[in-house]
Amino acid sequence: KYCGGCNPGYDRVELVEQLEKRLEGTAVFVSPDDEGVDLILAVEGCATACADLSPFEGKRIVVMTCPEDAERFVREYSCPAPADAGAGRAPPLPFEVSSRDILRGRKGA
Repeated sequence: KYCGGCNPGYDRVELVEQLEKRLEGTAVFVSPDDEGVDLILAVEGCATACADLSPFEGKRIVVMTCPEDAERFVREYSCPAPADAGAGRAPPLPFEVSSRDILRGRKGA
């Protein structure tokens, strides 16, 4: 889910393209209305983070407001979750990711 882009501090589309390349073979970005979505990746252009995420209520949401958030996302979701990880933590990779903005867990992984 992208924000409206009224005051972006970085190229949001380029950032998502870089994420897709870095996670190639382990993740696929899919459309927001794709069935089985496990995680909403909200790519916001600035710290205001004004995108309306209410349609995704009840789903796990990761908000990115800068390239550093993307680095944290890659580090966190590239590592297996500890055995004692609580509910609400997104599953570790592998993910299916394509050129959109929603992640879902790969079937059979």
